[in-house]
Amino acid sequence: MDHLPCLDDLEAWLHRLGSVARPAREEEKKRVPTRLRIKERNLAGSVFSLTQHPEPHRWQEILLSLAEVEEIMVSGSGYRAQPIPKLRPQWVQAADDETPEFRLALAFALQGGGGFRGEKASWLNRIRRH
Repeated sequence: MDHLPCLDDLEAWLHRLGSVARPAREEEKKRVPTRLRIKERNLAGSVFSLTQHPEPHRWQEILLSLAEVEEIMVSGSGYRAQPIPKLRPQWVQAADDETPEFRLALAFALQGGGGFRGEKASWLNRIRRH
């Protein structure tokens, strides 16, 4: 099955991230942390590699790169790119290499905890919050 349309989920966001990580103006370039530029370049390389060889481990590389970029964004760098958009469920199928490690990672990612339901407040303790 061809999962390349899943990349459409990231198209606009990748463009924004590139604008933040590689600004056109010289004075803005000095304010961009090197680690953000490196992670954005790694992510772009992973996306390009995937388009050439759409194998499950390449989808996993993109997911790992997204997590690395998000880790930098949480610290305050690159936040103007906005959060990573929601990904369609087909990403799971695309990244599934049928290994126990993948199944375990998926199980952790889908974990939810107890919560409370108030008038306006509700939450689920998703693993991403940690």
